[in-house]
Amino acid sequence: MGEWPTISRNEEDTYAIQHLLNAQKPKIRCSCDGRFGSSTEKAVRKFQKAKGLTETGVVGPGTFGKLVMDVKPGGGNPGGAVKAVQYLLNKWGYRIRTDGDYGKRTQRQVGKFQEEHTAEKQATYIVKTETWKELFSVPKEKKGGTGK
Repeated sequence: MGEWPTISRNEEDTYAIQHLLNAQKPKIRCSCDGRFGSSTEKAVRKFQKAKGLTETGVVGPGTFGKLVMDVKPGGGNPGGAVKAVQYLLNKWGYRIRTDGDYGKRTQRQVGKFQEEHTAEKQATYIVKTETWKELFSVPKEKKGGTGK
């Protein structure tokens, strides 16, 4: 079972964090530029305050627990959360367009990822906490894709 990483300034997964911040209600405004600079740190602090967390400006286990959300087939998913999933799938080498649509191709790639990298080794096509943890972990070997 994967563990949450700690993400702060200049980390690789900042793009996904920024999209997850933008998927929150109430909306936390965060520029999605892939850089964990002062504006992203400020958005993280604002999110932490809104959720009753210690305002560190660093995304660690407690913040992740409140930041991630279930992404599932059938619609109703915030586009920012889907973009975060798509970005992270690309980090792992699963070629997918980062468009915020949880369509058939994204679902297939999520299923493949779950079968290959989660403890259950079973495709549910629903991105819950354990899948998020694995997506945010460091790939041991990539599938051959890249990009945002």
